Amino acid sequence: MTDSRLKIDTTPKSAVLPMSKRRYLLWILAIAVLVTVVGSLAMLLPTLADRDTKIEQRAAQQPTITARNETDKSAPVDESQLQWVSPKDGPPITLEYVPQGAQAILFLRPAELPANREGEKLIAALGPWGKEAVQQIQETLGVEFPEIETLLVALINDEDGWQYSLRSTFVEPWDEGKIAQRNKSSMSGDRAIFLPKLGQGRAIVSCPLSLVEELQTQEDSPSILARDLERLLAHTDADRTATLLMSAKFLDTEGRELLSQQAEGLRTAFHALIPDNASAVSISVNLGDQFFWELQATTIQNAPAHRFADKFTKLLASAEQQLATLLETNPPHPYGKAVEDRFPAMLKMTSDYTRTSHADGIAMARCYLPLPAAHNLLLASRLRLSETGQPLIPVAKPVSVTEQLDQVTTLSFPKETLEKALEMLSGDLKIPIQIAGRDLQLEGITKNQTLSLDLRERPAREILVEILRQANPDRTAASAADPRQKLVYVIRGDAIIVTTRSAAAQRNEELPEVFRVPPP
Repeated sequence: MTDSRLKIDTTPKSAVLPMSKRRYLLWILAIAVLVTVVGSLAMLLPTLADRDTKIEQRAAQQPTITARNETDKSAPVDESQLQWVSPKDGPPITLEYVPQGAQAILFLRPAELPANREGEKLIAALGPWGKEAVQQIQETLGVEFPEIETLLVALINDEDGWQYSLRSTFVEPWDEGKIAQRNKSSMSGDRAIFLPKLGQGRAIVSCPLSLVEELQTQEDSPSILARDLERLLAHTDADRTATLLMSAKFLDTEGRELLSQQAEGLRTAFHALIPDNASAVSISVNLGDQFFWELQATTIQNAPAHRFADKFTKLLASAEQQLATLLETNPPHPYGKAVEDRFPAMLKMTSDYTRTSHADGIAMARCYLPLPAAHNLLLASRLRLSETGQPLIPVAKPVSVTEQLDQVTTLSFPKETLEKALEMLSGDLKIPIQIAGRDLQLEGITKNQTLSLDLRERPAREILVEILRQANPDRTAASAADPRQKLVYVIRGDAIIVTTRSAAAQRNEELPEVFRVPPP
């Protein structure tokens, strides 16, 4: 079958749809985050009355989920420490007919929702918004939800603003006549639908007119994502019910404009649960006999994957008390009280049944929970966001620069400039580290001088001091407190300023204790 464009209406009356008309499909990402990140970390018991009995029963049943020892299968192991095995073993998600430069990808298997007893409850739990989102997808593609085997939504931001493309496969093959008939009234002036060559009668692509030529000619060279997204893509499973792939900062940067004011709580909840050393995340769920979710993450430079896993475990373990406190200060509406009151207990249960691991620089967390937990958590999450506008889990209080310097980190490189070394440490700690260039010039110190470093699992302040010691022009300085140690740092507001001892003294700036010369 050759690529054929079924219908393109190029009349100027609807060259670009208003954002309000396109927001439903763009908001699919918010659904995915809500379901897989916030919701899946706030599971609800099916009923409250028999909670303790059911927890004990599930605890006894959990070991029946196969766990795997990746090292020595003959050696005795503690199965409670092994990672859960995925319920599916499908191929990775592919990028055929996905626009170049896609910044976020959502992959769904819509036909599985009505086929699973939990699926329809999930859509219902979304309320009127969920119903309209499903309707918008059906109208755009000209198909019913149960007819869609897979749906890939790709978001790109170009000169026309935010655009989306859809790649869909059908449960049963369709011919061009059937697709054209179904789409007769659903096409808009700025979009086109075509049948891809690789679809074999079971696929269609919907995209903006500006992307048609690119997508029709790219099937032999699929789209390329950012490096960390590519790494995670190779570990996805196309047989799972839903998968979301995006940069960890997507909702903070360009993607933030896709969220309504109400969804700000969703964004802050995402960051309250995802450690800040993540660079990209892949979040997937699967509906089967049980509810399964998985989080995979790549980390920023010099931030080991095991540290992400450790941080995530601690965040999840502390979430129960944080949410309990939030419910006391922002009580739920009586309409949803019975549901929301169960959040803290379910966070504890979720924490108990989550296992983390890491391999090849990728951190992973997996969890199995009872199937009814999926729609209960989604309903409670939606109620909390819509009623209070508050994040499901409170955002931690800002950490001072001094406290951030106490963080344990790793910085290792064979050869880098002073400027680059400070940039790497700054990126790891999320603290601005600036060089007072003029101060250094007056002392004849260049920021382009090179140094080597290999400090692992050390407080960040020790690493910073070692960088400045190696870059110090006078090699005879015996310690950081030696007056011959010209390079120092000071703290100004929320930033660290690398300067010289003499310049700091002229400005009466207080030096950190490590640089203070002891009295004679």
